[in-house]
Amino acid sequence: MTLLHFGRKLLGLVAMLIHLAPAFAALTPDELLDPEKAFQISTRPLDEQSVEVRFAIADGYYMYRDRFRFETASGKLLADVELPPGKLKKDAFFGETQTYRREAVIRVPIAPEDRQRGSVKLKVTSQGCADVGVCYVPQEQMVEVALAGAPRTPAAPADATATGFMASAAAMTARMHFPLAPQWALALGALLIIGGVWFRAIDSLPQNAGGVVLVLFGAGLNTVPVSGGHAPGRVEAPAFDRVTDVRELDSRVRGAGRITLLDFYADWCVTCKEMERFTFSDAGVRARMLRMQLLQADVTRNTEADKALLKRFGLFGPPAILFFDDSGREMRELRVIGFQSAAQFGRVLDSALRGSGAPAGGSR
Repeated sequence: MTLLHFGRKLLGLVAMLIHLAPAFAALTPDELLDPEKAFQISTRPLDEQSVEVRFAIADGYYMYRDRFRFETASGKLLADVELPPGKLKKDAFFGETQTYRREAVIRVPIAPEDRQRGSVKLKVTSQGCADVGVCYVPQEQMVEVALAGAPRTPAAPADATATGFMASAAAMTARMHFPLAPQWALALGALLIIGGVWFRAIDSLPQNAGGVVLVLFGAGLNTVPVSGGHAPGRVEAPAFDRVTDVRELDSRVRGAGRITLLDFYADWCVTCKEMERFTFSDAGVRARMLRMQLLQADVTRNTEADKALLKRFGLFGPPAILFFDDSGREMRELRVIGFQSAAQFGRVLDSALRGSGAPAGGSR
Protein backbone atom coordinates (compact mmCIF):
# COMPACT_ATOMS: atom_id res chain seq x y z
CA MET A 1 0.00 0.00 0.00
CA THR A 2 1.44 3.38 -0.99
CA LEU A 3 1.66 6.21 1.52
CA LEU A 4 -0.87 8.22 -0.53
CA HIS A 5 -3.33 5.32 -0.56
CA PHE A 6 -2.80 4.81 3.17
CA GLY A 7 -3.49 8.48 3.84
CA ARG A 8 -6.70 8.38 1.84
CA LYS A 9 -7.87 5.34 3.79
CA LEU A 10 -7.10 7.05 7.09
CA LEU A 11 -8.98 10.19 6.08
CA GLY A 12 -11.91 8.03 5.07
CA LEU A 13 -11.99 6.47 8.52
CA VAL A 14 -11.91 9.86 10.21
CA ALA A 15 -14.69 11.14 7.94
CA MET A 16 -16.77 8.11 8.81
CA LEU A 17 -16.25 8.80 12.52
CA ILE A 18 -17.47 12.38 12.10
CA HIS A 19 -20.51 11.14 10.21
CA LEU A 20 -21.34 8.57 12.90
CA ALA A 21 -20.51 10.76 15.91
CA PRO A 22 -24.13 11.84 16.67
CA ALA A 23 -25.07 8.18 17.08
CA PHE A 24 -22.57 7.78 19.92
CA ALA A 25 -24.00 10.55 22.10
CA ALA A 26 -25.53 9.58 25.43
CA LEU A 27 -29.01 8.14 25.17
CA THR A 28 -32.01 10.07 26.37
CA PRO A 29 -34.50 8.37 28.71
CA ASP A 30 -36.91 7.89 25.82
CA GLU A 31 -34.28 6.02 23.77
CA LEU A 32 -33.59 3.34 26.36
CA LEU A 33 -35.53 0.15 25.75
CA ASP A 34 -38.06 -1.13 28.25
CA PRO A 35 -36.48 -4.05 30.14
CA GLU A 36 -39.03 -6.45 28.60
CA LYS A 37 -37.74 -5.45 25.15
CA ALA A 38 -34.05 -5.22 26.04
CA PHE A 39 -34.14 -8.68 27.66
CA GLN A 40 -36.91 -10.73 26.03
CA ILE A 41 -37.71 -13.95 27.85
CA SER A 42 -39.08 -17.13 26.25
CA THR A 43 -39.42 -20.72 27.45
CA ARG A 44 -39.83 -24.24 26.06
CA PRO A 45 -39.74 -27.78 27.43
CA LEU A 46 -36.55 -29.75 26.83
CA ASP A 47 -37.48 -33.15 28.24
CA GLU A 48 -39.50 -34.63 31.09
CA GLN A 49 -37.09 -33.25 33.66
CA SER A 50 -36.13 -29.77 32.48
CA VAL A 51 -37.17 -26.65 30.59
CA GLU A 52 -35.21 -24.01 28.74
CA VAL A 53 -35.37 -20.34 29.67
CA ARG A 54 -33.96 -18.09 26.97
CA PHE A 55 -33.27 -14.36 27.02
CA ALA A 56 -32.86 -12.56 23.70
CA ILE A 57 -30.62 -9.58 24.54
CA ALA A 58 -30.83 -6.46 22.41
CA ASP A 59 -27.68 -5.07 20.81
CA GLY A 60 -25.97 -2.61 23.15
CA TYR A 61 -27.23 -4.39 26.28
CA TYR A 62 -25.91 -7.21 28.46
CA MET A 63 -26.99 -9.37 31.42
CA TYR A 64 -25.11 -10.49 34.52
CA ARG A 65 -24.63 -14.24 34.93
CA ASP A 66 -24.61 -14.12 38.73
CA ARG A 67 -27.87 -12.13 38.95
CA PHE A 68 -30.13 -14.94 37.71
CA ARG A 69 -32.39 -16.59 40.26
CA PHE A 70 -35.09 -19.21 39.66
CA GLU A 71 -37.85 -20.12 42.08
CA THR A 72 -41.03 -22.16 41.93
CA ALA A 73 -44.35 -20.43 42.39
CA SER A 74 -44.31 -21.64 46.00
CA GLY A 75 -40.99 -19.85 46.61
CA LYS A 76 -38.65 -22.86 46.45
CA LEU A 77 -35.23 -21.83 45.14
CA LEU A 78 -33.94 -24.01 42.29
CA ALA A 79 -30.25 -24.65 42.88
CA ASP A 80 -29.27 -26.98 40.00
CA VAL A 81 -29.80 -24.48 37.22
CA GLU A 82 -27.31 -24.87 34.35
CA LEU A 83 -25.96 -21.43 33.46
CA PRO A 84 -23.60 -21.32 30.47
CA PRO A 85 -20.25 -19.57 30.92
CA GLY A 86 -20.35 -15.87 30.16
CA LYS A 87 -17.84 -13.36 28.88
CA LEU A 88 -15.55 -11.85 31.51
CA LYS A 89 -16.12 -8.16 32.18
CA LYS A 90 -13.61 -6.27 34.32
CA ASP A 91 -14.05 -3.02 36.16
CA ALA A 92 -12.19 -1.20 38.89
CA PHE A 93 -14.98 -1.54 41.44
CA PHE A 94 -16.33 -5.10 41.26
CA GLY A 95 -13.44 -6.96 39.66
CA GLU A 96 -14.33 -9.70 37.17
CA THR A 97 -17.93 -10.62 36.45
CA GLN A 98 -19.44 -12.80 33.73
CA THR A 99 -21.96 -11.31 31.34
CA TYR A 100 -24.09 -12.42 28.42
CA ARG A 101 -24.68 -10.60 25.14
CA ARG A 102 -27.16 -11.38 22.37
CA GLU A 103 -28.65 -14.32 24.26
CA ALA A 104 -28.59 -16.37 27.43
CA VAL A 105 -29.88 -19.95 27.23
CA ILE A 106 -30.42 -21.60 30.61
CA ARG A 107 -31.49 -25.15 31.51
CA VAL A 108 -33.77 -25.32 34.55
CA PRO A 109 -34.56 -28.68 36.25
CA ILE A 110 -38.15 -29.47 37.14
CA ALA A 111 -39.27 -30.87 40.50
CA PRO A 112 -41.12 -34.23 40.51
CA GLU A 113 -44.37 -32.67 41.71
CA ASP A 114 -44.36 -30.26 38.78
CA ARG A 115 -43.74 -33.10 36.33
CA GLN A 116 -46.85 -34.84 37.62
CA ARG A 117 -48.92 -31.70 37.07
CA GLY A 118 -47.67 -31.42 33.50
CA SER A 119 -46.64 -27.78 33.84
CA VAL A 120 -44.42 -25.57 35.94
CA LYS A 121 -44.63 -21.95 37.07
CA LEU A 122 -41.32 -20.20 37.57
CA LYS A 123 -40.38 -16.89 39.12
CA VAL A 124 -37.33 -15.66 37.19
CA THR A 125 -35.17 -12.85 38.57
CA SER A 126 -32.55 -11.26 36.32
CA GLN A 127 -30.61 -8.04 35.88
CA GLY A 128 -28.96 -6.33 32.95
CA CYS A 129 -27.47 -3.03 31.82
CA ALA A 130 -27.16 -0.82 28.77
CA ASP A 131 -23.71 -0.02 27.41
CA VAL A 132 -24.36 3.70 27.88
CA GLY A 133 -23.97 3.04 31.60
CA VAL A 134 -27.54 2.58 32.84
CA CYS A 135 -28.19 -0.50 34.98
CA TYR A 136 -31.75 -1.76 35.19
CA VAL A 137 -33.12 -2.69 38.59
CA PRO A 138 -33.56 -6.47 39.08
CA GLN A 139 -36.51 -7.77 37.07
CA GLU A 140 -38.94 -10.41 38.38
CA GLN A 141 -41.04 -12.29 35.83
CA MET A 142 -43.51 -15.16 36.22
CA VAL A 143 -43.54 -17.72 33.43
CA GLU A 144 -45.48 -20.95 32.98
CA VAL A 145 -44.24 -23.83 30.84
CA ALA A 146 -46.45 -26.72 29.69
CA LEU A 147 -44.53 -29.99 29.93
CA ALA A 148 -46.96 -32.39 28.22
CA GLY A 149 -47.66 -32.05 24.49
CA ALA A 150 -45.75 -28.78 24.20
CA PRO A 151 -44.05 -27.95 20.88
CA ARG A 152 -40.39 -28.99 20.74
CA THR A 153 -39.27 -26.53 18.10
CA PRO A 154 -36.29 -24.41 19.12
CA ALA A 155 -36.74 -20.75 19.89
CA ALA A 156 -36.34 -18.37 16.98
CA PRO A 157 -32.77 -17.12 16.58
CA ALA A 158 -31.96 -13.51 17.33
CA ASP A 159 -31.85 -11.08 14.43
CA ALA A 160 -28.68 -11.40 12.44
CA THR A 161 -26.06 -8.75 13.00
CA ALA A 162 -25.64 -6.27 10.17
CA THR A 163 -22.70 -7.10 7.94
CA GLY A 164 -20.04 -4.97 6.34
CA PHE A 165 -17.29 -2.80 7.69
CA MET A 166 -19.47 0.25 8.33
CA ALA A 167 -22.02 -1.72 10.36
CA SER A 168 -19.33 -3.57 12.31
CA ALA A 169 -17.53 -0.37 13.19
CA ALA A 170 -20.72 1.36 14.26
CA ALA A 171 -21.85 -1.57 16.42
CA MET A 172 -18.48 -2.02 18.09
CA THR A 173 -18.04 1.66 18.84
CA ALA A 174 -21.60 2.18 20.05
CA ARG A 175 -21.18 -0.67 22.55
CA MET A 176 -18.09 0.88 24.14
CA HIS A 177 -18.40 2.60 27.50
CA PHE A 178 -15.11 3.49 29.16
CA PRO A 179 -15.43 6.55 31.37
CA LEU A 180 -11.66 6.93 31.64
CA ALA A 181 -11.40 8.17 28.05
CA PRO A 182 -13.31 10.77 26.01
CA GLN A 183 -15.94 9.31 23.69
CA TRP A 184 -14.34 10.79 20.62
CA ALA A 185 -10.97 9.24 21.40
CA LEU A 186 -12.47 5.83 22.08
CA ALA A 187 -14.56 5.91 18.94
CA LEU A 188 -11.63 6.99 16.78
CA GLY A 189 -9.38 4.45 18.47
CA ALA A 190 -11.85 1.66 17.80
CA LEU A 191 -12.21 2.63 14.15
CA LEU A 192 -8.46 2.83 13.69
CA ILE A 193 -7.96 -0.58 15.24
CA ILE A 194 -10.62 -2.01 12.94
CA GLY A 195 -9.02 -0.19 10.06
CA GLY A 196 -5.64 -1.64 10.94
CA VAL A 197 -7.04 -5.15 10.80
CA TRP A 198 -8.88 -4.25 7.61
CA PHE A 199 -5.55 -3.23 6.12
CA ARG A 200 -4.17 -6.68 7.10
CA ALA A 201 -1.96 -5.41 9.89
CA ILE A 202 -1.30 -8.91 11.11
CA ASP A 203 0.23 -9.92 7.81
CA SER A 204 3.95 -9.76 7.15
CA LEU A 205 5.84 -6.48 7.43
CA PRO A 206 6.88 -4.03 6.05
CA GLN A 207 4.34 -4.16 3.21
CA ASN A 208 1.41 -3.77 5.60
CA ALA A 209 3.10 -1.56 8.18
CA GLY A 210 0.39 1.05 7.72
CA GLY A 211 -2.13 -1.29 9.30
CA VAL A 212 0.11 -1.84 12.29
CA VAL A 213 0.44 1.91 12.75
CA LEU A 214 -3.33 2.21 12.78
CA VAL A 215 -3.69 -0.55 15.37
CA LEU A 216 -1.05 0.92 17.68
CA PHE A 217 -2.36 4.47 17.30
CA GLY A 218 -5.92 3.35 17.90
CA ALA A 219 -4.92 1.43 21.02
CA GLY A 220 -3.07 4.49 22.29
CA LEU A 221 -6.15 6.67 21.84
CA ASN A 222 -8.10 4.29 24.04
CA THR A 223 -5.87 5.19 26.98
CA VAL A 224 -6.39 8.95 26.80
CA PRO A 225 -7.81 10.27 30.12
CA VAL A 226 -10.81 12.56 30.30
CA SER A 227 -10.38 16.26 30.88
CA GLY A 228 -9.16 16.45 34.44
CA GLY A 229 -8.96 12.60 34.58
CA HIS A 230 -6.13 12.00 37.03
CA ALA A 231 -4.73 15.52 36.91
CA PRO A 232 -4.49 17.84 39.91
CA GLY A 233 -7.86 19.19 40.97
CA ARG A 234 -9.34 16.00 42.41
CA VAL A 235 -11.21 16.55 45.65
CA GLU A 236 -13.60 14.58 47.80
CA ALA A 237 -17.02 14.18 46.20
CA PRO A 238 -19.73 16.23 47.93
CA ALA A 239 -22.07 14.55 50.40
CA PHE A 240 -25.73 13.89 49.59
CA ASP A 241 -28.79 13.76 51.80
CA ARG A 242 -30.72 10.52 51.28
CA VAL A 243 -34.43 10.52 50.42
CA THR A 244 -36.33 7.26 50.82
CA ASP A 245 -39.72 7.83 49.22
CA VAL A 246 -41.74 10.10 46.96
CA ARG A 247 -43.36 12.05 49.80
CA GLU A 248 -40.03 12.94 51.40
CA LEU A 249 -38.59 13.95 48.04
CA ASP A 250 -41.53 16.25 47.25
CA SER A 251 -41.22 17.92 50.63
CA ARG A 252 -37.47 18.50 50.28
CA VAL A 253 -37.70 19.83 46.73
CA ARG A 254 -40.58 22.23 47.34
CA GLY A 255 -39.04 23.72 50.45
CA ALA A 256 -35.50 24.11 49.16
CA GLY A 257 -35.72 27.64 47.77
CA ARG A 258 -32.79 26.82 45.46
CA ILE A 259 -31.75 24.38 42.76
CA THR A 260 -32.02 20.72 43.76
CA LEU A 261 -29.90 17.94 42.27
CA LEU A 262 -31.35 14.43 42.70
CA ASP A 263 -28.96 11.53 42.12
CA PHE A 264 -30.33 8.00 41.59
CA TYR A 265 -27.71 5.57 42.91
CA ALA A 266 -27.23 1.84 43.69
CA ASP A 267 -24.34 -0.15 45.13
CA TRP A 268 -24.44 -2.52 42.14
CA CYS A 269 -24.30 0.36 39.63
CA VAL A 270 -20.76 0.60 38.22
CA THR A 271 -21.42 3.88 36.44
CA CYS A 272 -22.70 5.44 39.68
CA LYS A 273 -19.33 4.74 41.29
CA GLU A 274 -17.51 6.06 38.23
CA MET A 275 -19.47 9.31 38.46
CA GLU A 276 -18.46 9.61 42.12
CA ARG A 277 -14.79 8.94 41.48
CA PHE A 278 -14.17 10.72 38.20
CA THR A 279 -16.84 13.43 37.91
CA PHE A 280 -18.17 14.51 41.31
CA SER A 281 -14.59 14.61 42.63
CA ASP A 282 -13.54 17.27 40.11
CA ALA A 283 -12.89 20.52 41.97
CA GLY A 284 -14.90 22.65 39.55
CA VAL A 285 -17.83 20.24 39.53
CA ARG A 286 -17.84 20.00 43.32
CA ALA A 287 -17.88 23.79 43.70
CA ARG A 288 -20.94 24.04 41.45
CA MET A 289 -22.73 21.16 43.16
CA LEU A 290 -22.27 22.72 46.61
CA ARG A 291 -24.41 25.65 45.47
CA MET A 292 -27.35 23.26 45.16
CA GLN A 293 -29.39 21.06 47.47
CA LEU A 294 -27.93 17.58 46.92
CA LEU A 295 -30.32 14.66 47.35
CA GLN A 296 -29.77 10.99 46.61
CA ALA A 297 -32.20 8.12 46.11
CA ASP A 298 -30.41 4.84 46.89
CA VAL A 299 -32.33 2.11 45.03
CA THR A 300 -29.90 -0.70 45.83
CA ARG A 301 -32.49 -2.85 47.59
CA ASN A 302 -35.17 -2.31 44.93
CA THR A 303 -37.89 -1.91 47.56
CA GLU A 304 -41.44 -0.84 46.74
CA ALA A 305 -40.49 2.71 47.75
CA ASP A 306 -37.45 2.54 45.43
CA LYS A 307 -39.65 1.33 42.57
CA ALA A 308 -42.11 4.14 43.21
CA LEU A 309 -39.34 6.75 43.04
CA LEU A 310 -38.08 5.36 39.73
CA LYS A 311 -41.60 5.09 38.32
CA ARG A 312 -42.37 8.67 39.33
CA PHE A 313 -39.80 9.86 36.79
CA GLY A 314 -40.12 7.08 34.22
CA LEU A 315 -36.66 5.64 34.98
CA PHE A 316 -35.51 2.04 34.56
CA GLY A 317 -32.56 2.27 36.93
CA PRO A 318 -29.48 4.27 37.92
CA PRO A 319 -27.54 6.33 37.25
CA ALA A 320 -29.84 9.25 36.57
CA ILE A 321 -29.42 12.83 37.72
CA LEU A 322 -32.39 15.19 37.79
CA PHE A 323 -32.54 18.94 38.46
CA PHE A 324 -35.36 20.95 40.02
CA ASP A 325 -35.63 24.73 40.00
CA ASP A 326 -36.21 26.80 43.13
CA SER A 327 -39.97 26.36 42.76
CA GLY A 328 -39.70 22.57 42.73
CA ARG A 329 -40.28 22.08 38.98
CA GLU A 330 -38.07 19.51 37.26
CA MET A 331 -35.87 20.92 34.50
CA ARG A 332 -36.34 17.82 32.40
CA GLU A 333 -34.18 19.06 29.55
CA LEU A 334 -31.16 18.80 31.88
CA ARG A 335 -31.58 15.15 32.82
CA VAL A 336 -28.35 13.18 32.81
CA ILE A 337 -28.65 9.47 32.00
CA GLY A 338 -25.46 7.41 32.15
CA PHE A 339 -21.88 8.61 32.52
CA GLN A 340 -20.65 12.15 31.86
CA SER A 341 -17.13 13.50 32.15
CA ALA A 342 -16.37 16.41 34.48
CA ALA A 343 -16.35 18.83 31.54
CA GLN A 344 -19.70 17.62 30.22
CA PHE A 345 -21.35 17.57 33.63
CA GLY A 346 -19.93 20.99 34.46
CA ARG A 347 -21.79 22.46 31.50
CA VAL A 348 -25.03 20.86 32.68
CA LEU A 349 -24.52 22.31 36.17
CA ASP A 350 -23.93 25.74 34.64
CA SER A 351 -27.22 25.48 32.75
CA ALA A 352 -29.04 24.45 35.92
CA LEU A 353 -27.59 27.38 37.87
CA ARG A 354 -28.48 29.82 35.11
CA GLY A 355 -32.03 28.48 35.26
CA SER A 356 -32.20 29.53 38.89
CA GLY A 357 -31.09 33.06 38.10
CA ALA A 358 -27.82 32.49 39.96
CA PRO A 359 -24.56 33.41 38.20
CA ALA A 360 -22.90 30.25 36.87
CA GLY A 361 -19.19 29.66 36.65
CA GLY A 362 -17.66 28.98 33.26
CA SER A 363 -17.29 25.43 32.00
CA ARG A 364 -13.81 24.04 32.29
